[in-house]
Amino acid sequence: MKLYYELPFDNPECHDMTQLIDNTKEELMELFKPAKPNIFQQIYRFLCFIVFLGPLKIVVTFIAFGMFYVACGIVPYFKSRFQNNRQYKKWAQKVIKPFVRLGLLSFGIVKINASGVLHEDSRTIIANHLSLIETLAILYQFPVAYLAAENLSKHTIIKRTKEVFEFIFVDRSNENAHISQQLVNIANDPSLLPVLIFPEGKVTNGDALVGFRSGAFVADTPVQAVTIRFRQYLMPKEIAQVSWNEDNWWIYCYQVYCIPFMTLDMNVLEPLNYKGREISPQEKAVEAELQIANALHTKPYTMTNKVLFSKPNAD
Repeated sequence: MKLYYELPFDNPECHDMTQLIDNTKEELMELFKPAKPNIFQQIYRFLCFIVFLGPLKIVVTFIAFGMFYVACGIVPYFKSRFQNNRQYKKWAQKVIKPFVRLGLLSFGIVKINASGVLHEDSRTIIANHLSLIETLAILYQFPVAYLAAENLSKHTIIKRTKEVFEFIFVDRSNENAHISQQLVNIANDPSLLPVLIFPEGKVTNGDALVGFRSGAFVADTPVQAVTIRFRQYLMPKEIAQVSWNEDNWWIYCYQVYCIPFMTLDMNVLEPLNYKGREISPQEKAVEAELQIANALHTKPYTMTNKVLFSKPNAD
């Protein structure tokens, strides 16, 4: 067994790519398959849960999120002390940062390796999508607004976080849910935080990038990418994975706590600037996907998650 397993893994064949890879729907669906360990692997996973303090991690998670919840309820009382909304949110991020780090530690992330600089004029932040953990990891590095799935809007912790940081909720299964104008408005308002978008639109197991949706690229303001890579130690992804591909929420949480420990690499890439360039949102999406794929050395697929929501034609 290897010492650690990378998600996404570093594919030696994926360097200096200039075009996306055409893929089939079957290849796309492989990215969403959960871990299915056999009985012996399940025993190993349970032993890791006990030996590497899984129950204690759960307790620390509740403590961290409890402190985060309380902090998000307190910081709005200080909003009037700041000259503008953006200054206030930058301060709020610094206040809650220790609780976010404690939460990441409770998930087993013992070290975060961060590199690169977020430019002040970047209005949209994009990243590859493996789990909900990277939303916390990015918030730990810098304050952002969020584009999130509609089904998350009812969660208590999301409701409380929304009191401090902006959220745009979208139902991707609804073809009539037009959010482009909201994104343009945020991108063109420098008083607001840059919005964090996962253009894949769905978490994967890290074997490839799902084709990027063009919604993140409708504005002409700078877009900056953040690459995310987990290294999970002593736990093959076939047994347990940080990727949220498991339909059962409790089983997913259990397998994350079974991972002995992880490290997280975050690299802020150079911004993509479209000023003065006649380029469509679709072309911008391809350019951004290739930038992230080349940085991570992973496959960039052409097919987007839209196929998952398309209705089959009636016979």
